[in-house]
Order: sequence, then C-alpha cells, then structure tokens
Amino acid sequence: MLILTFLYAAALLALGVMGVAAAPVPGEIPALATPALFFGGAVLLCALFALREPRHGLAAASFLAFLATLAAGGKLTAWAARSQWAAARPGLELTIALLALSVLHLAAALLAWRRSRAQSPSG
Repeated sequence: MLILTFLYAAALLALGVMGVAAAPVPGEIPALATPALFFGGAVLLCALFALREPRHGLAAASFLAFLATLAAGGKLTAWAARSQWAAARPGLELTIALLALSVLHLAAALLAWRRSRAQSPSG
C-alpha cells in the first residue's frame, strides 16, 4: 500500500503540473491545478511519514484521498447543476482524473484494511 500511495502522490503532482502547464495566463497557477498540487504534496508528506509510522501515515493519506474525492466530486456536481460543461472544459479532464485516482486509492485502502482485519487475531 505504501508504494501505491507514493504512486498516487506522484500522479496527483503530475496532474497539477499539467494544469499549470495548460494555464491560459503564463506564470499564474490556475484554480484547476491547485487541488491536485495541494493533495499531491500532502499525500507525499503522509507517504514519507508512513516510512516510519506505516499505520498512521497511510491512514492520513487515505483521509486526504477522501477529501480529494469530495473536492473533485463537488466541483463536478457544481458544473453539472449549472450545466456549465462548456465553460468547465479546460479543467474537466483534470478534475475527472483527480476524482478517478482518488476513488481508486480509496478502494485500494479499503481492501488493504479489510485484508489486514481478516488476518489479525480477534481480541
């Protein structure tokens, strides 16, 4: 799970860099890139912390993945409620990728947690 968390952080940071590169105004970080950069950096710090404290670091990374899912889902829901898909076009792919990566990481964390619970002795 630790390697998957490092890959998840790297993918989010790559999405953020792609969002910055696609900025209409050079030198300005677009609002569509900041969630990926923020959550990517935070998950990377949690993954580094998980090298010493695996249980707590991976739990924090999973919580950040949950928050990233809420952030991306909220943005997509707002665009859908206003029917502003054409206006959302520049960042739509980045937001969908952020949502998909976060859901996949959450699913992997849930499966790892269930597997560890099944292997641990009942107390």
